[in-house]
Amino acid sequence: MIFLPQLSRSVLLMFIVLCGILYGVDFSRSTGDLVYEDDKGNSLPYRLFLPEDFDENDEYPLVLFFHGAGERGRDNKLQANGGGHIENLFKATQGTVFNGRYKAFLLTPQCPSNDQWVNWPWSRGSYTDAEEPEEGRSMRSALAILDQVIATYPVAIDQIYVTGLSMGGFGTWDALHRRPGKFAAALPLSGGGNKSQGASFKDVPIWLYHGSSDTVVPTRGSDEMQNAIVAAGGAIEYTRPNTGHSGWGTFYNNRTYRNGAGQPVLEWLFSQTLRGPLQPLAITEMGVNRSDGETEIALRWNSRPRTTYVIQRLQDDATWTDRPFAVKTLGDTTSTRFRISSGLENGIFRIKEGLPSVDLLEESDVRWLVPPDNSIHETWNARVEPDGAGFLTGIGLGVGFETRPDAFDPLIDTSVLDEMLNQNASIYLRYEFNLPPNQVYTALDLGIRYDDGFIAYLNGIQIASGNALENSDWDARATRSHPDSKAIEFEIFNLSEFIPILRSEGNVLAIHGMNSSSRGSDFLIEPRLIGEFEGS
Repeated sequence: MIFLPQLSRSVLLMFIVLCGILYGVDFSRSTGDLVYEDDKGNSLPYRLFLPEDFDENDEYPLVLFFHGAGERGRDNKLQANGGGHIENLFKATQGTVFNGRYKAFLLTPQCPSNDQWVNWPWSRGSYTDAEEPEEGRSMRSALAILDQVIATYPVAIDQIYVTGLSMGGFGTWDALHRRPGKFAAALPLSGGGNKSQGASFKDVPIWLYHGSSDTVVPTRGSDEMQNAIVAAGGAIEYTRPNTGHSGWGTFYNNRTYRNGAGQPVLEWLFSQTLRGPLQPLAITEMGVNRSDGETEIALRWNSRPRTTYVIQRLQDDATWTDRPFAVKTLGDTTSTRFRISSGLENGIFRIKEGLPSVDLLEESDVRWLVPPDNSIHETWNARVEPDGAGFLTGIGLGVGFETRPDAFDPLIDTSVLDEMLNQNASIYLRYEFNLPPNQVYTALDLGIRYDDGFIAYLNGIQIASGNALENSDWDARATRSHPDSKAIEFEIFNLSEFIPILRSEGNVLAIHGMNSSSRGSDFLIEPRLIGEFEGS
């Protein structure tokens, strides 16, 4: 009798330790035990897990996770580790596995015991518009939490994903319906949704999972959703193993299941960016306050527009006035972000189509040289290439290298791995171009993706720089590293004051690219030169 209390405590302690090992969810990685409360007094516990080595100056994807019925409650823990269902998803988003490839925010709200994400009987699977329940209070609160997180943290708003299992599988479909255009992709597991809405999901990348022997939630819940989307012209991945109402941790482990293209689950998920039936150009997020006191606006479009777009603000007299900047289209990107000065939050804005524009480098191929010494350092960037300098001709505009598969690979047309790595942190790049005829230019912008630094010249005149000293030598290094998440976004420089130095023929955009070290594991320079013009 004397030893029983000690034994009980020991067993309990061991159980807790084993659970920690089994489920692998470290709650210290979250922002804390948080509770959201709406204006009607309804509350919802939630946790936001931050990626390993979180940097507030970087941007990360976000995964919204809806748990199942067994994890309901108020403890604000069970939704994240119940049954080890999301252990693999947790480890991946934290960056502790898969070489940190899938670092992301993980948002896990917890539904109360007396509620559901969707107030529908699970055993009946899919439903129709006539049967669809109203938005539940827990779902409404979860989506409000999502909005708060996006406004507070550096979330990559074109990489917001939603997933859930069982009761949370229903929640995943419902979230897609309640917030169209919000999620870049979805993973609904062992749930069901409104099959009447199939057409509205046809442009959303979706990967379904449902065990074929499920007796808790019938497979028709997923089968009918797949059929509705396919009937509307959409495409959908569907994993239907010979299992019951389980297997969710295995689905999230990124090793077991692959799609038709051979991609494992998480690789597929994090490769998706926001797309869908969007307007040619539309503001999707505004008033996103950042720590540097500026406001971020995000724009999306389906395909590369051939025009300029101007931001306008609604004035007190009901007139619209142009802001003193414009958004230019750059490359094949499907989104862009730009910032406006503080004090413009709480305003109403719109997009106005401006003058047509053209990428002046469209027909250019890069000429490149990793300089062995300073012999041509004073002349390499002039309109006329120095005789005998040894420049080589590359393909396209993107120049760089990767020592391991990563984000830069699709952007690199000409690899310079052997010439730069462990040789020189600097490279000279030349892009020759002529002006299209019958165009009078009213604006000129340089858009450039870069890792880690650069100095740009137009016809021998310095026009822009980033992470570089004013007088950089032939073997200069960038003054700081440029995070990959920012390097793959075009940074825009207004060059309108340099329009007079353009010539009808024989123009040269010259770029001194710099890595942070000659031993750096990756490097990237990819420019666009956008001219806005009048005439045809």
